[in-house]
Amino acid sequence: MFNDQKKYSYDILYPLSGGIIFILIAFFISRPTANTDIYVQLIAIKGILSELDFSGVHWHPIGIATVGSLFKLFNLDPLICLYYLQPVLSGLCFWILFRLLITVIPDKHAFFISLSSLSLFVFFNSMNQVTAEIISLITILLLMTYVWNNFIQNHNSNVKIVLLMVILSWIAILCRDAAIFIVIGILIFFYINNIFSRLKFLLVGTIMLLPGAIKTLFFYNFQPIHMEKIFSLSMPFEIITQLTKHFLNFTEIILPYSLHLNRIPWIKLIIVLSYLLFLLLTKRYQIDSNVGDKKRRLLGNYFFTIGISYYCLLSFASICYNYDWGDLYRVSGFGILFMLNAFWLYICSYIKWERGIIVILMITSIMKVSYGLRYEILSNQHRFLYQDYRDSIKEIINYVDKGCNDIYVYTDE
Repeated sequence: MFNDQKKYSYDILYPLSGGIIFILIAFFISRPTANTDIYVQLIAIKGILSELDFSGVHWHPIGIATVGSLFKLFNLDPLICLYYLQPVLSGLCFWILFRLLITVIPDKHAFFISLSSLSLFVFFNSMNQVTAEIISLITILLLMTYVWNNFIQNHNSNVKIVLLMVILSWIAILCRDAAIFIVIGILIFFYINNIFSRLKFLLVGTIMLLPGAIKTLFFYNFQPIHMEKIFSLSMPFEIITQLTKHFLNFTEIILPYSLHLNRIPWIKLIIVLSYLLFLLLTKRYQIDSNVGDKKRRLLGNYFFTIGISYYCLLSFASICYNYDWGDLYRVSGFGILFMLNAFWLYICSYIKWERGIIVILMITSIMKVSYGLRYEILSNQHRFLYQDYRDSIKEIINYVDKGCNDIYVYTDE
């Protein structure tokens, strides 16, 4: 009984302590402002509430604007609410990821893999102001955990469970457009593992992707599809180029982000290839596997399928929309989390040297957290962050002549 109580205490202690760590970090480095994308979505709130007009969000997803509208209905400041909500969501992301991993690996491994995942530089960068990344991440982790627990582990597929999965996928897509690539990755995993019959797979998959399909077909006039690039002879080369750019970010699977390393791409390539070689060698010389190892590999395959789907479809989208997402770290770096978890789940299933794995995870996780904090502390002194636009506009209005109805902005053009 004492051992059961001790295990229960650790099951609560690990996710709670990890969640508190990221809540505190996010509050420490965050500022009550947002990036331009979020401001565009928040500005659209007036049209949404007055005329149910979502055109103000332009090409952005409507999820955050909808949440902001709900805050506004209760006379709450949407930006300030999101500012205080984002650190809590960061902590919940850790909790959810830990709960997903603990289904197949020990609590210590799950703790440090979750710590390493949430310490990725892309998420540290997302915490310094209100962005879509953390909001999107929690919707994706909720969807992935729900699918894993109900469809993959327990094979439950009644109407209520399928309906809730569809709703979670819609929420994920409506919070961030790129989430559609992750939903497609989940569907590919369903297909590979025969989770549904072909007819049911086609029906459920179509419904899950409906918000993304509708937006692509009818509301993407701001970013037209370049059909000539899709059918050009250079398309395969351009896709390989995009995949290579994404591939080089995989150094963060173990090592922390490094601005200096970014200037030497061939070293990054060698590091990533060494990860792959090490993984292949451990698989080659693995000890006989058991049921637990098979479950770990299954969860590893789940993360890997989602990650590779994200990067392949993102590379194809770069060609379609003629936009270099391989060079946009906050989009490209988002998928590292899936590859990182897949890598360590494979390692945990192939290698029985648990203490060594824990030591490596502990050291690299602390390095990532330290680097992220150091970067934010130094950068916050010099970084230009958009101040709250409303304060700026009020100052301009108070400054200009009261009899003047026009405000002219110099743009150097």
